[in-house]
Amino acid sequence: HVDGVMIGRAAYNTPFQVLAEADRDIYGEDVTPKTRQEVLEQMLPFIEEQLAEGVSLNSITRHMLGLFHGCKGGKAFRRHLSDNVHKDGSG
Repeated sequence: HVDGVMIGRAAYNTPFQVLAEADRDIYGEDVTPKTRQEVLEQMLPFIEEQLAEGVSLNSITRHMLGLFHGCKGGKAFRRHLSDNVHKDGSG
């Protein structure tokens, strides 16, 4: 059971590094992982749906903070989300 906890924590803190190639590594599927940019773009319809249902933008974006972990500009991405999520007009 401990392995699952550690995988979960790693997936939350560094989701792209852990999950981008999970299907290939775990299931042997021959798939090309999406890029971080593709993941971000594909989140937009989900975010719009959630906002329409009254979910706060912060409740969504806080789970995306690790998407660019370890990338150039990752800290700026996290800061931008954190600093702007509560401003009027966001979401």
